[in-house]
Amino acid sequence: MRLLLAADDAQFGFPEVRLGVPTIVGALRLPDRIGMQHALEILLTGDRVDATRAAEIGLALRVVPRADLLDEAHHLARRLCQGAPLAVRAVNEMAHRGQRLPWTEAVRFGETMRRVVHTTDDAKEGMAASAERRRAALDGQVAGARASRGGRRRGTRFFPPPAVFARLTRD
Repeated sequence: MRLLLAADDAQFGFPEVRLGVPTIVGALRLPDRIGMQHALEILLTGDRVDATRAAEIGLALRVVPRADLLDEAHHLARRLCQGAPLAVRAVNEMAHRGQRLPWTEAVRFGETMRRVVHTTDDAKEGMAASAERRRAALDGQVAGARASRGGRRRGTRFFPPPAVFARLTRD
């Protein structure tokens, strides 16, 4: 997940061209993040941008006073944690991987993710809570894990690696 909060006095830049060397990772990642025009301006000039400009071009989510930065980060983290962990992870995976897939494959990948996450305890709990008009108790469990393991499992890798999804989404 890439959500960047910027302190009001923050500056961002890639000064490498002014030092006589290219930035490789910056040149590969920045255009996807903020678009080619803004990325090239920053990468080719070596100029720094302030926090306000970073937010304007999409590099930062928003600008907050430095004194409030930690509180704002905690507030954002609490908001993110209100979603079902596996559903949040699935959406994040789709947002990032889907950008690099052809449309049909991206839709298939998304449908596969939706079907897998739909089988989780959180999905069942979320739908039941919605029907009963109560707050869902979400804990990121794979279907049946709570009963079979006697509680929360830590460190469980839920989503298969990209190669497995490529096979799942072909047909």
